[in-house]
Amino acid sequence: MQIMANLKTNHPFSLKQVKSLNEELQKISNTTIGLKGIKIPGNNNIQDIEISRSPYVLDVFLTFTDMSVPEYPKFECYGIATNGTVNKAIKQTMEFQNLSDRVHFFNNLQPIEFTR
Repeated sequence: MQIMANLKTNHPFSLKQVKSLNEELQKISNTTIGLKGIKIPGNNNIQDIEISRSPYVLDVFLTFTDMSVPEYPKFECYGIATNGTVNKAIKQTMEFQNLSDRVHFFNNLQPIEFTR
């Protein structure tokens, strides 16, 4: 991937993480990391795509809204680990001490800034 050589962000990506993130983005968007910044247009009924991070872990988080059924939008959040593993149920499987810790963690994700 040529893009990674020029990729500048406020998050330390691993090569496998960027590869997995781009593979997941290709399923919902025509954008590749580093080309169009943080506002990523979605395919078909996909909206509000954002790539976020937490200061507590090195994983990145791909969030978007699936509006296939407008009356029942699906708010998706995928976690991508440094080894490139994609967890499509990160909000359910990530372990926390209590519910307030879980809510605090996901409400305080910070957008990753991409520049070239």
